[in-house]
Amino acid sequence: MIQVDIPFAAAMGSMAAAAARVQLKAGGREEYLRTWLATNLFLIFGFSWIPLFFLVNYFGWETTHMWWTAPDISAYPWFIPIVILLLFAGGNAGFLLGARLEMTGRVAANRVVFMAILAAGIAWMIGFYPRTLKLGSYHTWTTSPWVYEDPAFVRALAISMFIVIGSYIAFVIHLLRRGRSFTSQAA
Repeated sequence: MIQVDIPFAAAMGSMAAAAARVQLKAGGREEYLRTWLATNLFLIFGFSWIPLFFLVNYFGWETTHMWWTAPDISAYPWFIPIVILLLFAGGNAGFLLGARLEMTGRVAANRVVFMAILAAGIAWMIGFYPRTLKLGSYHTWTTSPWVYEDPAFVRALAISMFIVIGSYIAFVIHLLRRGRSFTSQAA
């Protein structure tokens, strides 16, 4: 759901800063920019395409059947460009805030930021049940099938979650290893 995806991008940016704490604190501007670039590369290849895929193919579900009354995204030509901008704005804002908190030693505050964002996203999904588990459009969601009744949706969701979680784990491992190699170079 797009109402969750944009804040989750911010949480991922903040968590990236947490994973790169060592190089952010001691590495200077080059390490800061390198980590920021890596965060944007993850957003490009590991995350941003997933909400866009669901917007195009499952518009009602991705928007939680709220506010946008057309049956598909083609009625809103501005929607995808705005979502792309918001995904990257959220991810970069999360990184910038997280990096500032990590570099100034407020590690716990950064953890609170991304945990609160993740908790709010989960609360949104639970709070808007059954909208969050129904396919269809704004006008048909009450009579539309549940998400688990559509095998194509289930496959797409499983594959996309596998890709985003797997690529995020690989991204965090990369940042942690970079931090370890950075400390060993400085020693």
